[in-house]
Amino acid sequence: MLEKLNEQQTAQLDITRDKWINNLYSGPVNREYAQKTMEFLYKLISKPTPNIVYVESPFAMQYAYTIYNLLCDYSKSELARLQREYVIEQHLENFLSEVTDSLILKLTRKNRVKITRENN
Repeated sequence: MLEKLNEQQTAQLDITRDKWINNLYSGPVNREYAQKTMEFLYKLISKPTPNIVYVESPFAMQYAYTIYNLLCDYSKSELARLQREYVIEQHLENFLSEVTDSLILKLTRKNRVKITRENN
């Protein structure tokens, strides 16, 4: 078992890091490939594949995670009330709506219940 990196391996750390960071931001995600890869990896460890949500930024992921938890924790009527009371900036309105709709759709499919989102 490798316990310590040699000089050549240490020298490659920054290069390898930069390569993967550049890959991350190099263009659109191949969603079909990503889905198949996740299914394969989870099958290897005998676990069910989790729901996969695609978003545009780390901020969007944070928001999506929050909405997902709200959808899991609140009833439909509470969700509708929260949405009516939630005031957002104009430039975020479309983004938030798209993420919410995507998560509602995924939860609807997963839990086989109908969740609707009221438009205000």
